[in-house]
Amino acid sequence: MFEINISCPNCNTNNEFEETLDLSTELLCKNCKGELCNIKPVTGYVYVLSNSSMPGLLKIGFTNRKVEERVEELNSATGVPEPFIIEIIYISDEPEREEKLIHSSFNGNRKSSYREFFELKVEKALESMTKVLNRDPKFVRTLNLKRRDSRYIFENDPGTAAAPYSFVCNDCGKRFYCKGPKGASYSISCSIFCPFCGSKNYD
Repeated sequence: MFEINISCPNCNTNNEFEETLDLSTELLCKNCKGELCNIKPVTGYVYVLSNSSMPGLLKIGFTNRKVEERVEELNSATGVPEPFIIEIIYISDEPEREEKLIHSSFNGNRKSSYREFFELKVEKALESMTKVLNRDPKFVRTLNLKRRDSRYIFENDPGTAAAPYSFVCNDCGKRFYCKGPKGASYSISCSIFCPFCGSKNYD
């Protein structure tokens, strides 16, 4: 059982709930009946990865764990010369089935019938997968990079006065600099991420 407190953005009513959250749960404001949030359990993810050592190829797969954990596992393999970068993530209730559905839709682009690599551009993969799955992705690296505010996140060290914090991306391995500490948000719509690859997996 979870105790949840949410203030309604429409009428400013403070709502208190006690929910088990075992299944999908929609919470409505007790005063104006507006939707406060829609909570769904996450079964897994369908992801798209790129690798600078494999230009023109995208790896499309699924995982029941965090995508970052799967990527870390792939990058730790000795046969991978450059790290994989997360391009797109879709939340999925049936990740294995949806991966097969997507693979079928890209059959003509498949590099090998036994591998998860496809000759595709990220933009084409995003457009086609969104149509096949009939929903928007959770994460798109290129969109994330466009949201970067250069006053807060820096590729090069601007000095401690402008950016007292520095981090190393766990996905691409590059160091970047920031005004705020780990986990901070510098605007309503965006939190800290690597300015080189868009990953939020950093230390």
